[in-house]
Amino acid sequence: MEENSTEPTARPNESDDSREVIEQVNGVLMLVYGITAEQAFALLRTCAQDSNISAAQLAERIATCLPTLSDSPALWQTRVQLNRILLVPDAHGAGRAR
Repeated sequence: MEENSTEPTARPNESDDSREVIEQVNGVLMLVYGITAEQAFALLRTCAQDSNISAAQLAERIATCLPTLSDSPALWQTRVQLNRILLVPDAHGAGRAR
């Protein structure tokens, strides 16, 4: 019975790691497809089921592949636009006193 007592402490860490990767990939799907968090998770879950793997496994695959996409011209354009928003918030109406 002592073996089982250590198992629950190991699983929450795995589960937390899986949830973190799923949430990160969810954000990517939301950005790329312009969908809500619920739609992104439904997409991830459906594609995982179609591939006969868990959503966590598919999320891990996606997260692993993401760095290889960083040279994409479209991604660079998105970064330029995001930099403008982050570094010059007044240019977009943010930070102005009303």
